[in-house]
Amino acid sequence: MDDLQLIRQLGQALTQAVEAQDWPRLQQADRAIARLLHAMAASPLTQEKRQALQALQQHHRQMYRVCETRRTELEEKMRQHQSQRDGRQAYALFSQEEEL
Repeated sequence: MDDLQLIRQLGQALTQAVEAQDWPRLQQADRAIARLLHAMAASPLTQEKRQALQALQQHHRQMYRVCETRRTELEEKMRQHQSQRDGRQAYALFSQEEEL
């Protein structure tokens, strides 16, 4: 597989992993991108490869924003759960005191 195909394939892998919320697969794709960039660093880039890498970079940024949004949503849910848990514990404690 040539570099252009790999670049495009990795972009698709990012999208599929984020859409499936498959975070381990997303990490694998991210590591594969890092390896590819490292391997390509020593060789000159054609205009076509440069454009493909720029598109991949933009795509990576978009996927990063999606992940950040998801992370923020999960943090909020965790805060709400913690807040509700504290309330449930207080209510349970209050109910136990009334029973005594």
